[in-house]
Amino acid sequence: MATGDAVNMAARLEQAAAPGEIVIGPQTWRLVRAAVSAEPLEPLRLKGKSQPVAAYRLLQVFGEADRAGHRTGAPLVGRRSQLRLLRLR
Repeated sequence: MATGDAVNMAARLEQAAAPGEIVIGPQTWRLVRAAVSAEPLEPLRLKGKSQPVAAYRLLQVFGEADRAGHRTGAPLVGRRSQLRLLRLR
């Protein structure tokens, strides 16, 4: 079972989205902004959050995004068994 702030935030953003729409929060926006087109929404008042939260409506995902600014090749420290499983697939 998954729990925690990230899971709660995802559930609240999902509830704020209209049918067929994807709404992402500020942390996700920072991670994917080079790979997507999105428009800012009015900050959302979400249950469990004391302040309004920035939100973005996802418009498009680019097939080949400019990866400048993305971390790549970071080592998986202490994850030998997980890395081994990934390589077997």
